[in-house]
Amino acid sequence: MATSNIMKQLSVAAIGSAFFVTGSLLMVQKQVDAATIGVYGSTDGISTTNGSGHVANQLANLGLFDAVNVLNGSEDAATLRRYDAILFYSNFSSDLNNFANKLANYVDAGGKLVVSTFAYQTAAFSNLGRLVTGGYLPFQNYQDNYYDVTLGSFNPNHPIMKGPLPINSVGGYYHDKVDLTVDAELVASWSDGSPFIAVDSGSKVVGITLFPNDYYQNLSGDYNNVFGNALYFAANQSPAVPEPASILGLATALGFGIFFKRKSFQKQ
Repeated sequence: MATSNIMKQLSVAAIGSAFFVTGSLLMVQKQVDAATIGVYGSTDGISTTNGSGHVANQLANLGLFDAVNVLNGSEDAATLRRYDAILFYSNFSSDLNNFANKLANYVDAGGKLVVSTFAYQTAAFSNLGRLVTGGYLPFQNYQDNYYDVTLGSFNPNHPIMKGPLPINSVGGYYHDKVDLTVDAELVASWSDGSPFIAVDSGSKVVGITLFPNDYYQNLSGDYNNVFGNALYFAANQSPAVPEPASILGLATALGFGIFFKRKSFQKQ
């Protein structure tokens, strides 16, 4: 009888702890919904007419975000952490190592990142620092650009393609032709079969091979919705949750700990 009572108490303690742990994990899964977005266009400048300020205004007009702010590259880690997601792109190939390293640190700290054309415009992405050497990106092997492409095959069930904004057609001239990395999840392809949108399975960085600035009048269709959906998806990704077996193991350990602590107290 004593053994049976002990086992019952252990089971109750473990179950109670399981609910506690599971509830705690659910509480830390931050759902941003309306987020604060940063836009860094590097060599595109910060102009609201023809630079990253214009891109930021385009995104703000979508109505998905609380705020969309332009970044100038001087931001420190504390400032970057204020953003739920950041769009990182460049107008042409340049030395982006310094800010790319900051963004790698930002992702390490839980930040969400979308990287688009022309950040990929070198053969080995050698201008992107630890974003490349640390394996944060879903693309590799830059090959070509500057020819017309349209939306090809895509996964209609992926959140970036499902919404909140519709994506029915996309066309562009300025883009980067690249390959997928081995751990990338392909979301959409261009009409020539090259990758358009992908997500790195480890870092969760979203890659888009399209230049986001329509000032040069080479974009068509729902291109702005692509960037809006990608940033919305990135900002609202939940933190990694332990496997069910891990949760059960932690709950059981807590249950045993509570039980034996109680028995020890009763002896005193």
